[in-house]
Amino acid sequence: MDKLQPKWWLSGHMHVRFEATCPNKDKKGNDIGTLTKFLALDKAMNDRPFLEILTFDPPNPNQKVLSYDPEWLAIQRLCVKHFPTQDQKIVLPQLYTSDIVQEHVTWVEQNVSEFLIPLNFHKTAPGIGEKQPKQKRKTEKPEDPQTLQFLKLIGRTEEAKTFRCELPKK
Repeated sequence: MDKLQPKWWLSGHMHVRFEATCPNKDKKGNDIGTLTKFLALDKAMNDRPFLEILTFDPPNPNQKVLSYDPEWLAIQRLCVKHFPTQDQKIVLPQLYTSDIVQEHVTWVEQNVSEFLIPLNFHKTAPGIGEKQPKQKRKTEKPEDPQTLQFLKLIGRTEEAKTFRCELPKK
């Protein structure tokens, strides 16, 4: 938040709803007169406030699209190997240094040509109150083509092998 200083910072699955307004500062710690509105939403469960509709003006009114941030993609690329694919305890590594993150930023800059977030939503699991479809095996997980396409985008096709379905064709 200190580096990007956006108008909004949204986070989900935080186990609690939390709001804050954070003053933005320059590198010397001086208030620069702008604020970041932070909103964390609760887990998606019955009787929990996990969803809200917000209305805000885009930075460019003629361009109402969402796009990936190259540094965020680099961090995802770096950390995806720690993504749990089974119900097990994971051990996270020590904090990554900015040099290691920069290596992945360079990879992203050289290999990712499209930063627009694709409109590729596919429902992969039933919603609240909907019946669970019959599974062939108890351990079978639903297909998740969005995750697979994302892994392909960040060059992590090896990690995609732990998922049940194949990578989507471009």
